[in-house]
Amino acid sequence: MNFPFSYLFPDVAESLKRVYRSSVSNSNFEFETIISPNECKIRLPNGFWMTEKTRLLSEGVGFIRDDYGNFFKVLITNDGDEGCLYDGSIVSLYCGFKEPHKVILNYQVLDNEFQMKVVDEFGQETNYLGLQFPEDQQVLRTIDPNVVLQPTFVNTVTFEATERAEYLLREDGVVFGYDDLEAIPFDVGQVDMNIDEEYFNWEVKITNSMAAGRNVLHIPKHIADKCFPLDQNSVVLVNQQTEQLYFCAVTTSYPPGRRTRRIGKGWYSFARDAGLEPGDKIIFTLTIAPEFILANVVRGAAGNALLI
Repeated sequence: MNFPFSYLFPDVAESLKRVYRSSVSNSNFEFETIISPNECKIRLPNGFWMTEKTRLLSEGVGFIRDDYGNFFKVLITNDGDEGCLYDGSIVSLYCGFKEPHKVILNYQVLDNEFQMKVVDEFGQETNYLGLQFPEDQQVLRTIDPNVVLQPTFVNTVTFEATERAEYLLREDGVVFGYDDLEAIPFDVGQVDMNIDEEYFNWEVKITNSMAAGRNVLHIPKHIADKCFPLDQNSVVLVNQQTEQLYFCAVTTSYPPGRRTRRIGKGWYSFARDAGLEPGDKIIFTLTIAPEFILANVVRGAAGNALLI
């Protein structure tokens, strides 16, 4: 996944996290670790790694999020018997860490997200004000604590060394808070941010029978083949307007020559609560192997309804 759900849909994500916290016993896990400008590895404590190793490695990537909604996409790997996140040196550059810095990471199952709090050597929270690039959030928040800034997304996985460090020079001649180009530990390149590679959508027009709650929700074949593993039998449907969550069953049928996937239980409650009318349409957004599907209801004219 290129972009975490929490980055794209922060309000809905908070609702999902509340559900996870109430329904999953180990939905979050807090620990201290070190992020250093001279070390790629962000080490994970052994107890956490042994508990969550299978889940983490199956995803392969996670996301570090700071208090201002800035995200770093990081690799999750084995290092002998330990688990590590990569790349701490890039996180340090953006955050302006000139030396190894202690942080507290709070792991959230949703998105494989690690909420980061910057602390001092005694574990007390410091006055962290955000990133130093592409705009210096720290300076801007020092000048105006109430300033509203656009969160930044950094993909450390595709962050390759190049000869174009000049690309990151701000107008004041600073690179990530370093005094000049020679002071930066390595050359840096641009970040890949192509959302279309990871998120898919399809549109459904509401018919009379669907509005009456008599039809299951059929998943288009190209979406089912691309996004739904054969063993997936559930998904959470999210009404974007109300932020209500519906736990739905995903079933499979095998008509001659064709496998189809559909959403049944849970969909009927969604349709009823949303007050769907013939002529409405729903735009669904999801990822590969989705834990959730976003549903955006667009109201339409009844005269445009399909009769089936």
